[in-house]
Amino acid sequence: MLQVQVEKRADECDEGKVGFWLLPSDIEFFSFKEAEKVGCSDVILPIEDLTKTADFIAKCHDRNIRAHAWINCLRHKDRWYDPDDVAPTTRAQHLIRQALRLGFDGIFLDDLRYPKKTSGAEKSYQKINKLALELNSVIKAVKPGALTMVGVMPAMEQTYKLYGQCSPCLAAYADIQVPLTFTDEKATDHDFVERVTRWTVEKTAKPVWTGLTAYEDEEQIVPMSQTQLKSLARAAEKGGATKTLIYHYGISLL
Repeated sequence: MLQVQVEKRADECDEGKVGFWLLPSDIEFFSFKEAEKVGCSDVILPIEDLTKTADFIAKCHDRNIRAHAWINCLRHKDRWYDPDDVAPTTRAQHLIRQALRLGFDGIFLDDLRYPKKTSGAEKSYQKINKLALELNSVIKAVKPGALTMVGVMPAMEQTYKLYGQCSPCLAAYADIQVPLTFTDEKATDHDFVERVTRWTVEKTAKPVWTGLTAYEDEEQIVPMSQTQLKSLARAAEKGGATKTLIYHYGISLL
């Protein structure tokens, strides 16, 4: 019963084809006019100043744009935590409750994994699943209609070995999976983006919103051209993505 309702809500969220991650600095100059031009329907942003965040959410809702809280589950201030630790779980649950009561429409669960090549990660993926279950339960208890999104690393069948993430398993605890192609060195490779997206769609049987980079060169902070970014978005759509999420708004040229 619950699963059918969750899938229906996710399907209903696909009227727009583009979403953006926003850094705190992006909020100041986010152009709703330009966002509407490209069909932006969703934004993901961290919880910073509560008053400023609440005002921004209200502006999003006035324009039929959903706002989702960006929550780092097992990493905080560059420190990684084990899923068994109480501190990160308690912190994530607190932020989820705070975000949904503030007016957010959904939660993006980031860093719900181990750091790359952590010893024993492939044997501990069930701990990640357990945490995903707990956090999703909190989300639905506080706001049943809220969307749960999980960011998954783009290593496909190797993801559970490298990061302790079983993408097909996590599909049971999320409405939408977001393959983070922008975290890979092949982030600007169209074939890679299409392949990762298709694999995620086929293995999870859930709506997929592919996370794309807006950088031509991330180290040098060189933004992509509008043509390049749109081409990557088409590759994701060809792979079955119902939406593309651009990281991040401040340097995108859409």
